[in-house]
Amino acid sequence: VDLREETHVLVNDGIPLSWYGIHNWENVGMPLAEIEADETERFGAMIGTEISASTVKDDMPKDEMIIDVESAMSEKELVEGEGFKYFRLPIKDHCWPEAEQIDTFVSFVKSIDPDQVWLHVHCEAGNGRT
Repeated sequence: VDLREETHVLVNDGIPLSWYGIHNWENVGMPLAEIEADETERFGAMIGTEISASTVKDDMPKDEMIIDVESAMSEKELVEGEGFKYFRLPIKDHCWPEAEQIDTFVSFVKSIDPDQVWLHVHCEAGNGRT
């Protein structure tokens, strides 16, 4: 279960990257298809280039690293490539989900067999959406 609304991918077989705006709100209100298209375009364009990336602590860049981007993969591609099912519900960080998003999530949870499924929830830091 991927609850992240912000654009994110994995480069070079596993380095996670996110495209951050203020409060992680770069993609606020964008439909999922548009977010996925942005991920494909933005990170696909990085293949074959060198980028500067850093972790973020207290809204400030920290621990800058230089990455020669050889490949980019969406979280969906990674998860499904390993034989698992993937469900993404893009929820705005630091805010209560919209009623429709809550209904969608509840319907999703009700559709699974708890004896057959183990859920992994990806929301970023575990305190904005979960």
